[in-house]
Amino acid sequence: MKSLRASFAAAVKRRRMELGVSQEELAVRASLDRTGISRLERVAPNITLDTADSVSRALCSSVPGLLGESVSKEQETAASKDVFAARVREERVSRNLTQEEVGDRARVDRNYVSDVERGKKNARLDTVDAFGRGLGVRPLSLLKSDRMNG
Repeated sequence: MKSLRASFAAAVKRRRMELGVSQEELAVRASLDRTGISRLERVAPNITLDTADSVSRALCSSVPGLLGESVSKEQETAASKDVFAARVREERVSRNLTQEEVGDRARVDRNYVSDVERGKKNARLDTVDAFGRGLGVRPLSLLKSDRMNG
């Protein structure tokens, strides 16, 4: 299975090419530098959800939308970090898991799980993958609000 980071990188490049936007123009729109976009498209950096949001919005989309998921208008403007925080907590509670159990499964510290759930951590794409594995869900489902996961 392709990592969320690799899927996002491929989707960014595909969408950028569809729109006829250069790496330099995308960088300006996303408030990044051109080399950052080049590295992102080559799957080099493990970017944060805030950066993924900036790039997605610069491409007139959202992170889930860019990855081919149908999203509502609300989802298009929702901060991925906030959606991720709420979804991790919802999934953990629905499975009657403690933060420590999720941390063990995702291979992160329990305190990190707590910080994510409270929106205090700006997780990276690889971390979203790890939480997906730890909770037994598709990582991308953790970036869509529950109402849209139907």
